Amino acid sequence: MAEGGIRTNPFNTEQEYAQANHAMRELLKRMGAIDDKSLLMTNADKAEYWKLSQKFEELRKNTLNASNLQSKASKYGDKDVPFLPFLERDIWGDHLVKHMAKTAADDGIQWNCH
Repeated sequence: MAEGGIRTNPFNTEQEYAQANHAMRELLKRMGAIDDKSLLMTNADKAEYWKLSQKFEELRKNTLNASNLQSKASKYGDKDVPFLPFLERDIWGDHLVKHMAKTAADDGIQWNCH
């Protein structure tokens, strides 16, 4: 790391990403339900919509999520965007097989393929 650089701890980054996206989707659903009432919207509905939109914006700005991951990548470059190796579950199996093979090789286990 460069002198004076900021160190980022990637621990739980995947969970933060997934939780933020889930929370944002839920807020959008609730906002959509209120918006569907457009002509019949009460002042209470408008106030609730405003509160939900504020929560959504706060989440969008302050968490790692799908809406800002791309902008971070284009603004800062790949080295400043968190590495999310397990974001997609379909790669977990491949990683496990490779990890087991490497661990076995490191432990000196040998096998014959006949």
